Amino acid sequence: MALAPAHWRLWARFPAPSRALGLALLEALEEPAPFALLERAEGPDGDRIAALFLDPPDLDAIRTRMTIGLAEMPGAAEGMELALEEVAAEDWVRRAQEGLPPVRVGRVVLHGSHDRRSWPANLRPFEVEAGEAFGTGHHETTRLCLAALQAPGASPRRILDLGCGSGVLALAAARLFPARALATDNDPLATAVARENARKAGLGPHIRVLTAEGLAHPLIRAGAPYDLILANILARPLLRLAPGLAACLARAGRLVLSGLLTTQEREIRARYRAHGLIVTRADREGEWSALTLSRPRRPHPSAPDLAP
Repeated sequence: MALAPAHWRLWARFPAPSRALGLALLEALEEPAPFALLERAEGPDGDRIAALFLDPPDLDAIRTRMTIGLAEMPGAAEGMELALEEVAAEDWVRRAQEGLPPVRVGRVVLHGSHDRRSWPANLRPFEVEAGEAFGTGHHETTRLCLAALQAPGASPRRILDLGCGSGVLALAAARLFPARALATDNDPLATAVARENARKAGLGPHIRVLTAEGLAHPLIRAGAPYDLILANILARPLLRLAPGLAACLARAGRLVLSGLLTTQEREIRARYRAHGLIVTRADREGEWSALTLSRPRRPHPSAPDLAP
């Protein structure tokens, strides 16, 4: 796909390291969404995030949304700086991800085209190129989802990867289980990359890739109920999608949620418990979480979570 004549790069600098601020920025950038997040640097002088846009975003609107998102952290955004600059068009995501090492989580190994090698027969390697989409497996939330995916349990046959990015989770699921997966994203760049990754991995017949917003597409509803749903997005859309995700989950199915901080777990747990789902497993890395949920054997409004 041809790149636009120019891109817009947004720099956000924070006076002190803060993952909460970083996540608030991600959520503030949902509309319009950046097509790439290039850099996340943490150090004694503060945090810095760079995001790329096809069109210039409204900095005042971003500041306002961040202030709302940080309402429970008074003063957290004080001293924050936002700067916008026009830059030459380039495949920035591919450039940023060149040379990344392989990622191994359990039996799954993700690697780029620059690192092809022979792997032991007990592993499930596949090549992933993010291209202009998100997802090579190097982010904490992706690793957490890959670990949750391989937890003991019934082998799923119908899988939904919601917000698939480059398709990493759907690819891993199709490698591990005799299943068919539906991978969806609201970004056509992401679905194009996911479709190509599935083709290169020889998994094209097992993975259907769809450009769709949320759960509204009729093909998503037609494929329900799902034995396994993977949603590695952000806390705000996870809260909004709770009723629909619960309705799409099979009676004995598993729902894996990530893209959330440990500090956001309580609200997520409460929202999904209200829709009949409890947490059966919690994976954490640093300040990031992945929660696995299912229906209790004996449904009850006060059924406790099985994982702290």
